[in-house]
Amino acid sequence: MMPFSYEIKVEETNWEMVDMVIECIATLDEADQRVLYEIFYDKNTYETLANNLGIKAKSHAWRKTQQAMDKLKKAILEHPSSGKFNNK
Repeated sequence: MMPFSYEIKVEETNWEMVDMVIECIATLDEADQRVLYEIFYDKNTYETLANNLGIKAKSHAWRKTQQAMDKLKKAILEHPSSGKFNNK
């Protein structure tokens, strides 16, 4: 299962938002950053993530990803620039 796999056009990218997300990811602890990087940047499956983290079940990897996403969402909503993107 390939989570969050999709393509976007570079010309449609909102680089201000990308910068904000990168800043918010940097505020997370190393474990959460690793989970997000493996899923979103390396495009690993939950099974691969589970193996890389040394956990037994991909459902645990999914849960860790959801927890990291929740923390990232909170950081984004608290970011000073987040108000710019509320209506988009």
